[in-house]
Amino acid sequence: MTGRRLAIVAMALVLVGCGSPRPESLQGEVCKSIATAGHSPYPWPDIYQSVIEAQAQLAPVPPEGAPPVAAAPPPPAATPRTAAFRSKVAAQADARQQAPVPAPPPTVAPRLAAPPPPPPTRILSVSAGGAWGAFSAGFLEGWGENSAEPRPKFDVVTGVSTGSMVAPVIFLGDAKRMAKLREMYSNLGNKDVFTSRGTLSLLTATSLYDNAPLRRKVEAILDEEMVEAIAAENATRTLAVMATNLDSGVPEVFDLTAIAARQDMTMAQKRQRMVAAIMASAALPIGFPPEFIDNNLYVDGGVRLHVFFTRELQAALQGRRLDVTIVVSGDMKVGRDCTGKDGLDLLSIAGRTASVAIDQLLRSSVESLLTVGRQRGNVARYIDAASLIDYGAKVPQPGMPPPGPCRIGGGGDNDDMFDPVFQRCLAAQGAAMGRSDPIPWRLTIRGGRVTRPAVAPPASVVPPSG
Repeated sequence: MTGRRLAIVAMALVLVGCGSPRPESLQGEVCKSIATAGHSPYPWPDIYQSVIEAQAQLAPVPPEGAPPVAAAPPPPAATPRTAAFRSKVAAQADARQQAPVPAPPPTVAPRLAAPPPPPPTRILSVSAGGAWGAFSAGFLEGWGENSAEPRPKFDVVTGVSTGSMVAPVIFLGDAKRMAKLREMYSNLGNKDVFTSRGTLSLLTATSLYDNAPLRRKVEAILDEEMVEAIAAENATRTLAVMATNLDSGVPEVFDLTAIAARQDMTMAQKRQRMVAAIMASAALPIGFPPEFIDNNLYVDGGVRLHVFFTRELQAALQGRRLDVTIVVSGDMKVGRDCTGKDGLDLLSIAGRTASVAIDQLLRSSVESLLTVGRQRGNVARYIDAASLIDYGAKVPQPGMPPPGPCRIGGGGDNDDMFDPVFQRCLAAQGAAMGRSDPIPWRLTIRGGRVTRPAVAPPASVVPPSG
């Protein structure tokens, strides 16, 4: 049986990429529309309406002063690692609430000075999204330069897939490191992330590509000085990434602050473990090889969720005030495509299927995490790159906003996974959005009330660099 399977795999590998173009007679209205509509999503989806509809199906938010609604019991701990994460984050939140409250100004009578509410736990979640991480890196860097709406020092920073590479840098908030991260994302090409394998090596490989170039970049970012700085925050703050345990199928937490602070590991061992966790979180299944950690096999966290999972934050912090910011490394859209137009084969079908599933999973994950903002005293907000994208439409599409400055494909026929022209634009425009006053959050939910900007942000806020 094993020999037959190897023969099938070998035949598939030989045939991959050799499919004939999809006949014009089998190209329907979607394929024909691309000539004028480009890859623009249609109908244009609106997450605002989705959230409003979801809100309507839920019980009303209790008014101020009403007793809190009993929280659902936390889900059982899937792994000791996850249980430790919950306990640590909860203890840190309690410590912040018990910190001394500054005395009121002398001009305020003590009896009239209402006690301030306990501070919320400020959480940043950076989503999956591959090359679109350039937007997240740019936005977070620009936000750090915003004096009107200063970027907070987050208590909990989480990342999934490409977000796991952004998260450690934003966790420390060092401007020089942020600039280097944005520069790295702006110039990433395919060769800087992965190399193709030969046909014969594919017979025994665990992935189509070798991501050794990406590992070297992660190792360069996560130097000894950075590990020491992350370890110094372990007592009061938490940096965590998420990967999917391929053996159990369960998403798992990797607390990078706790790893950095371990006393039973050498610096080399801590760096190796942290790099492995980040690479596991970004190990695109089939595309990139999985990671062995503690004899378990891990792949991309985006297989299960594209932002850090809601239940873990709620289980750890139920009953405590939360302020959640989601930075989406993407546009939250499913663009149209003529599948197999240039070659209808196994890879074209698999690639398009995965693309649709990933885009929907991103949307569902963000909607799930936004529900945190429905609870009284909580806030949840998100931003994405949708307003920046030019989908190549030659004719305006119904309900679609004007095209942005960042053309998918760099303005040409570039189908590379990583396109520096596109990424430089995302990073530059994202940074400008971060500096904006006000910041054009796509959606904010504050104590159950849903708001969004009355006017869409301009398509181009700065000339795209590069």
